[in-house]
Amino acid sequence: MKVKEVYNLKDKFSLGQKVEVQLGKEKGERKFYSRRRTKGEIIGIYDYFIVIDNGKYRESFSYVDIAMGKVRVKAVRAA
Repeated sequence: MKVKEVYNLKDKFSLGQKVEVQLGKEKGERKFYSRRRTKGEIIGIYDYFIVIDNGKYRESFSYVDIAMGKVRVKAVRAA
């Protein structure tokens, strides 16, 4: 994947969009731990990362991690 394609990922997101984020396992984590999931709303779209607010705290995810598959971001319908 080219660098330009990675940073064009920000066009797939919009402010206020509800998403579910699933973080992959990091090196060194035990295999019986489940992957971390969180739901929230996109509150910031920047050049190199997005910011998601899940109600308790805000967390940022880089476009490089999303492109590499370390982080999965999936749109969720508003209930």
